[in-house]
Amino acid sequence: MQEKMCEKNISTFLNELKDKQPVPGGGGASALVGAIGVALLNMDAIYTTGNEKYKDVQEEILLQLEKYSLLIEELKELVQKDADAFYPLSKCYKMPKNTEEEKKLKKEALEENLYKAAMVPLDIMEKVYNVSFLVERLTEIGNKSVIGDVATGAVFLQGALKGASLSVFANTSFMKNKENVNNINQKAFKFLDQGSKNLEKSFKKIFDSFLK
Repeated sequence: MQEKMCEKNISTFLNELKDKQPVPGGGGASALVGAIGVALLNMDAIYTTGNEKYKDVQEEILLQLEKYSLLIEELKELVQKDADAFYPLSKCYKMPKNTEEEKKLKKEALEENLYKAAMVPLDIMEKVYNVSFLVERLTEIGNKSVIGDVATGAVFLQGALKGASLSVFANTSFMKNKENVNNINQKAFKFLDQGSKNLEKSFKKIFDSFLK
């Protein structure tokens, strides 16, 4: 059985990422970076639990921890899903197109697999978009001794959001079904715009607090 992407050690993953092979690529890397970003938020929340100084927010922090734990696992799964979606797409480009029937089959296969390949990074974007609304609150109630890690998490999540958006648009730019293209791109722009604003606001708040 082939080893899953997130079961590889860091060196193996990076060696495969830098090599001349179809996967992992930008989408999978974005999902992994997103998982790391959420893990940094989780760390701050962990340091907040059981701390007398933050006893008034324990219930809220525990709820955040549940969400972070789930998101980390979902983003890890998306590293693999991105690879799984790209394999069939890469094969489509190698399909013959010598006859009209072959051209038709190739066109249909490309459209179908471009759609599938776009939906995975869109899912990554949605996960990051959702967690972006938790970051600002964590900057207010999280343990201040490790608050810099929350800002670092926000930076990682911004990178994941922007990186995944490029994978979305790279696929939709080749799709012919305009309705699907518009629907996917509209969602991607929403996640990118609002998610980036949320994360940048949290980063700047923490960054500026260090310079006072």
